[in-house]
Amino acid sequence: MRCFLLKGRDRALLIDCGMTLKGVRAFASDLAGTDVTLLLSHADPDHVGALGEFDSFLMHPCEKENLRPAREFVPVTDGQIIELGGRTLEIIHVPGHTP
Repeated sequence: MRCFLLKGRDRALLIDCGMTLKGVRAFASDLAGTDVTLLLSHADPDHVGALGEFDSFLMHPCEKENLRPAREFVPVTDGQIIELGGRTLEIIHVPGHTP
């Protein structure tokens, strides 16, 4: 499983948090020099292993049924823009082996 850390001038975004990684939030924050926001690409177990380290996270609502155990999240939708400060990301919904 891969995790991606994208750093902007104002904040950082961690895409996925692995399967059995411990301390990934602290590691990513130290590496970025700031706290990180988590974005899940989807809710398969190999992408959400360190989810308990995060108070909140971003995820597309169609993955809600796949997230076990169920948790509250901040929804992101197709076309939504995430600004990190000098780095702009656009959410593109691309269903694959999950919705």
